This record gives sequence, structure tokens and C-alpha cells, in this order.
Amino acid sequence: MTEQDAVVDILARETALSASDLSSEWSLIDLGVTSFVIVRVLVAFEDHFETEFSVEQMEEVVSTPVAQLPEFVRRALAVGS
Repeated sequence: MTEQDAVVDILARETALSASDLSSEWSLIDLGVTSFVIVRVLVAFEDHFETEFSVEQMEEVVSTPVAQLPEFVRRALAVGS
């Protein structure tokens, strides 16, 4: 499974967003996802990719368009390595 596939899978599982929502330029907050669910998404990303996000990265994910979250995760993993 690629990073992109894993991110999409985690997002779909944790948020119950539709495929069209997952290709959205809207952020998770814009789509009505609660802060609790955003935390669950981040924890799932950390567990899957065996990494930890910084506070700044956690804050950034809230405003990142959903379609760009796979790239966000790739950048975060590159910083952590």
C-alpha cells in the first residue's frame, strides 16, 4: 500500500467522508469534521507511519485541504527522518 493509499484509507475510515470529499480542496474543519475526529486521524497517521507529529504539524493539518493531506504526510515523514 502506498503512502497515498494509506492516507486515503485512514481518512475514509476515521472521518466517514465520501470519495468526493476526500478529493476536496476544503479542509477537514470546512467539511465539518470535529476536532475529536481530527485527533483520531492524526493518531491513526502516527500509528500507521510509526512517527510523531509536532504541535505545529498538528495545527497545520486542520487547515490543509483534504486532497493535499497525502502530501502533508509525505513532508512530515521526510522531516522526521
